[in-house]
Amino acid sequence: PVTHSQSPALQNLRRWSGGVAVFAFLTALSGAFVAGLDAGLVYNSYPKFADQWVPSDLIVFSPVWKNFFENTTTVQFDHRFLGHSLLIAICAVWVMSRPLVLPKRANIAANALMGMGGCRWY
Repeated sequence: PVTHSQSPALQNLRRWSGGVAVFAFLTALSGAFVAGLDAGLVYNSYPKFADQWVPSDLIVFSPVWKNFFENTTTVQFDHRFLGHSLLIAICAVWVMSRPLVLPKRANIAANALMGMGGCRWY
C-alpha cells in the first residue's frame, strides 16, 4: 500500500516547491545585481524595454558571460525573466496543491505562496 507521504503527486509537489525556493533565491540574487549596477535606471519602462521586447544591447560584451554580471541591460532582462518564471512556477505549485489532501499548515503555505506571488504584480 502507498501511504499519503509516498504518493507520486505529493513527491512531485515537494520537488516543485524546492524548485520554487531555488528560483526565488536566484531572482533575489539577480535583484542584487540590478541594484548594484543601478540597472533599473537604464530601462524604466515595463513590460517592454523602450518599446522593444528584447533590447538591442542585450549581449554586447565579450566574452558573452560578462553580460550576465556587468551589462546593465542583460542584468535587468534576466531579473525580469526570472521574476516572470518564478510567478509561473508559483502558480504551478499552487495548482498542483489543490487536489491534494494536505495538512492545514501546508495548505495555508500554498495559498500564502500564491498570494505573495500575486502581490508581485502590484
